[in-house]
Amino acid sequence: MITVCMVGAGILSITSISVIDKLFFGKMAELGESCYFNTKQCVAAWLVLSGMINVMILFLIAG
Repeated sequence: MITVCMVGAGILSITSISVIDKLFFGKMAELGESCYFNTKQCVAAWLVLSGMINVMILFLIAG
């Protein structure tokens, strides 16, 4: 069960890193600065959301 949680956390981390890489190094940051939410806010929201999903999955598996 712990292994499944660790694998899930790793998958979420890899997904987060690839999204951040695509945003900042894929020439999307310049476009993102002109929107209502800038790129840093979008990345912070993505990281908070993935962390909440990770904790919810941990509680569901452990409980």
